[in-house]
Amino acid sequence: QIENTVKCPFMGFCANGLRLYLREKKNLNALSVGNLVHDCMEKLFTEHPEREDFLAMSEAQLREHAEHSAADFLQRELGGAAGRPERFLMNYKRMTNRMLRLLLHTQAEMRQSQFSPDACELVIGHVGDADGTAPYQLTLSNGITLYLNGKIDRVDLCTQDGKQYLRIVDYKTGKKQFDLADIYYGLNLQMLLYLFALLDDSTCYPDALPAGVLYMPAGAPKFEHDRSDPDSLADYINSYFRMSGTVLCDKGILSKMEQEIAGVYIPAKLADDASPN
Repeated sequence: QIENTVKCPFMGFCANGLRLYLREKKNLNALSVGNLVHDCMEKLFTEHPEREDFLAMSEAQLREHAEHSAADFLQRELGGAAGRPERFLMNYKRMTNRMLRLLLHTQAEMRQSQFSPDACELVIGHVGDADGTAPYQLTLSNGITLYLNGKIDRVDLCTQDGKQYLRIVDYKTGKKQFDLADIYYGLNLQMLLYLFALLDDSTCYPDALPAGVLYMPAGAPKFEHDRSDPDSLADYINSYFRMSGTVLCDKGILSKMEQEIAGVYIPAKLADDASPN
């Protein structure tokens, strides 16, 4: 919202001030697919808050969760299946199957990681009817104070040497990638602002230290290679779902995100001299 307002103040005023919007037919588009994925992941960790409970789920149980979440979302947010054309229902089922791939990858990533989800859809400030942590405050050079509100997809925690570390995970169904050049020019600051907001709020995660911010691809990989090779297929899926972002350059923390620090799940790996890269 901030970036759009800077690009075009009038657009920002209409969208965020007057809250004008186009009336659109409820359909399967980029927005609804993103909301479906968020809804599915939030339900998953809400219904299975214990790490071992989630890791013990079979593929059949994960598939059942994806199908149940998709059916509930279809009825609640898209008006149900009644009267829908066959093509819509087929695409929706395909999207449900693709969500299973995300759930399986998330389970594999968490199985070798010591970071565990602590909060999902955590509200910063005030969003809609929901109140959360204290809003993040920024005082500008002209004396105006900005109060930033938002919602964090997932907060993961881990402990090292008696200290608590947190990382923020954001699900992206599009092609969003973390780029430090954007940060330099004041773009795509959302994740870092969320991190600062949590660290500044002494009541939410007191004494917590930052471990990183990560974008997790949550779309559907396109299989444009030989599916008959299981190793090649696994490598391709891992490559597609590899998170982008920035993480703490601490070998201990990195090994708690990914045991071998080989760059399979996180945007970091060990160099030839065994130092983090």
